[in-house]
Amino acid sequence: MRLTKEEKTVLEDLKRVIDSCINGNDIRILTSQNNAIKTVLGIDLKEVTLRKKEVKELKRGKDNFKIIIQNTMGITYPDTYGFFPFQVKKRKWS
Repeated sequence: MRLTKEEKTVLEDLKRVIDSCINGNDIRILTSQNNAIKTVLGIDLKEVTLRKKEVKELKRGKDNFKIIIQNTMGITYPDTYGFFPFQVKKRKWS
């Protein structure tokens, strides 16, 4: 299959996220990378992950990994920390 440069870049970024999940290392991606993944693959990492304020308890052994979506809009917007649903034992219900 022939892929465009953008598609290759997006797949490599997603592969980095998956490799980090497998190895248990935190991953930091830029908002622009998340937007590219959302546009090309239809996966919004901000939407599929849970914020720390939404999580009551994480599963033991899966609590050391988080995805950090680094905001590129400036200092006034904080980075987003997220956990995948398979890491969460109990959620907070608002």
